[in-house]
Amino acid sequence: MRINPNTGAMDLAFSASVAFEPLSMISMALTAVGTAVGAAGTIAAGNQAKADSEFNAEQLTKQSNDARAAGSREMLKERRQKELVQSSLAARAAASSGDTTDAGIINLAGGIEREGEIQALSAFARGENVARGYEDQAAASIARGKAAQRASVFKATSTILEGAGSLAGKYGKLPSFSSGSGPMMLPGASSYYR
Repeated sequence: MRINPNTGAMDLAFSASVAFEPLSMISMALTAVGTAVGAAGTIAAGNQAKADSEFNAEQLTKQSNDARAAGSREMLKERRQKELVQSSLAARAAASSGDTTDAGIINLAGGIEREGEIQALSAFARGENVARGYEDQAAASIARGKAAQRASVFKATSTILEGAGSLAGKYGKLPSFSSGSGPMMLPGASSYYR
């Protein structure tokens, strides 16, 4: 670097060690572009993995809702079946003896009520358990998608740093600003710069 005494302007000159051959420049540019494309592809893959996991989670949520609805339908079916069995018991009791308040008939009706309700609630619980299984799978799918997206950012950063390291290793030094005659000293500075 030289300072023009008439104008005070700085005159920066690249040292001779900076001269790059055209093929070196092309190679450096292709390495940089390849690094950028690789990093962008990695991030795009992470974003797609997240989108896929969200879609999968939506499907699992729909299956969860369907399982709950099926459990509710089965519960209602079991209750209807219980009512039919109780009605049949009452009709048979009335036809055989005419007394539906007999202790045996009442005990039998109570057993049908209990067993029918157990069956109805069991059907509902099966539907709820299946639904919760789907919900757990949906939550896991979303977590996997978020993890894949985060990992893609780290991988892209790694790709960029590897590319920068490769460029630095291949092409050595960065250009130095000097007049070609050793270290330069900036006016008012207390250390030398190469």
